[in-house]
Amino acid sequence: MDEISAFFHTQYILTGVAGAFLHALHDRKLDPREVARYIAAGAVLSNFVGPLALVLATTVLRLDSIPEGAGNVVGFVLGYVVFRLCRFLDRYLDKELKPLEGPEHE
Repeated sequence: MDEISAFFHTQYILTGVAGAFLHALHDRKLDPREVARYIAAGAVLSNFVGPLALVLATTVLRLDSIPEGAGNVVGFVLGYVVFRLCRFLDRYLDKELKPLEGPEHE
């Protein structure tokens, strides 16, 4: 059970949800179901990418230590950015994958 709970970081989940919720307040034309999906995506993205971003920051930038609140900032930013990321991927994949409709049979 401890192995499964090691994958859930409540700090990143809460800050990701807060970032996604704040961005949902700025965008007034969203459907409530769409807001719920983006909040869930913000929680998932910040949970799995947040710790990875901090590890990469320490190894790539060769930092000795990370400030105490850096995890909160990373989770919040990832939750806030998930709207733009999902919309970008939707437009990009829609444009790139439409011509690939499959083989034609005679």
